[in-house]
Amino acid sequence: MSQPETPTIQTEVQVMFFDTDCAAVVHNIAYLRFIEIARTLLAEQLGLGLVRMAETGAYPVVVHT
Repeated sequence: MSQPETPTIQTEVQVMFFDTDCAAVVHNIAYLRFIEIARTLLAEQLGLGLVRMAETGAYPVVVHT
């Protein structure tokens, strides 16, 4: 039996000056924002837009980073 295709999404997120330190290294907390943007877009792609999530009470969450 074949495995179902894993849903994926690809998006570009602009790293802002405030996301970095003086050495232009991106802060770890900024990556969580990037993950949340991708999670929201993926949920929409799978039919779970914000309105649908509010209606159904089903919310995808990040459980591990």
